[in-house]
Amino acid sequence: PAVPPVPEEPPCARDPGLEAYKLWLVARYAIVRNETLSAFVCGEKLFATVDEALAHAHAQELQRVAAATARAEAVERAAREFAESSLRATQAAAAASLAQRERLRAWVAANRVVLAAICAVVVVAAALGGYRFGQHRKAEAAALAAAQNLALSAASDAKAADATLAEADRAWSAARSSAAKRLMDAEIARIEVTVSKGMYGLQYDARVRNGSRYHVQRLSGHINLFARGVEIGKSASIYCCDEAHDAHGFGMGYALAPGATGRKEMAVMSFDFKADSPEDRKFAAEHGIPLSRNLIGDLEYNLDSRTRFDGTVVFVTPGQKQDSGASIRYPTERVDFDALAEALPEVRALKGSRDAAAAVAADRRAALEAAEAALKAIRH
Repeated sequence: PAVPPVPEEPPCARDPGLEAYKLWLVARYAIVRNETLSAFVCGEKLFATVDEALAHAHAQELQRVAAATARAEAVERAAREFAESSLRATQAAAAASLAQRERLRAWVAANRVVLAAICAVVVVAAALGGYRFGQHRKAEAAALAAAQNLALSAASDAKAADATLAEADRAWSAARSSAAKRLMDAEIARIEVTVSKGMYGLQYDARVRNGSRYHVQRLSGHINLFARGVEIGKSASIYCCDEAHDAHGFGMGYALAPGATGRKEMAVMSFDFKADSPEDRKFAAEHGIPLSRNLIGDLEYNLDSRTRFDGTVVFVTPGQKQDSGASIRYPTERVDFDALAEALPEVRALKGSRDAAAAVAADRRAALEAAEAALKAIRH
């Protein structure tokens, strides 16, 4: 039977005195006794007693919790700062939109009189057919001039309204795209990757934990490697992980559910962590990074187990299971971060300003069409 995965969180408080916590540390950090060396192994270190190994694992766990807390606080702080700046921009845009509407109302009120006057002039000019030819042409010329001026003014106002709409649309689109990227980056930041060297030093095990709120369909990118907290290189491209399957073996459309962990075995040549130059050795000495030799005698940095993932992730949400009797299908839908961004207050406010600008532009285009129709009637 398959061995159940080790829970990411302990079943009790992180108290080294609790037996349940000790057992969880043993399983979580793979503490084993090496009979050949007569020592306990935890990660890449040897300890004379199990208590020392447990103390090391406890320290690693506290570092992991502190790092996760710091990432969450950084994401929350960035989100708060973005929301505050967007709200200020939204308030300014709303005030400008209100002023535009007021100017439009005044313009329509003023030009309705002019339009009515133009129509009256046309009617009167047509009715005065019995008058002298010179009087008729004089009235017609006055009506034409008034209509031309009105059409020019309406065209200018419509052009200005279209420019305002384009700017409002750009501001809304930029805010939505920025917010969508921020939301996605926050979820990607919750992806945890740890590495540990295999038994014979010929490969590394990369364990990917999905700490996000969504299912991961696929993940690709690089792993940034650290030694003593200092970034020293990165892995070659990593792709993770295999598709998850149900109890019958049917694919479920995603690789990692929230909280799940996947494993990827990678050859040592996939990592850039050799210290084979004088510059590398000087760098290691200055930063207090221990070095060790691999099976073929090359010097290598002793890597931290904790890394940072840098790449792209496809997040999905699972749909309703479809059982046809002979087979089972699990549909998924890609997470639409643009739609999620549109629900944010600051993005909704900019959308409202954009809609207001669209209404103003539509009104001014209608006024332009009316002015052009009046001009055409007079000319014919």
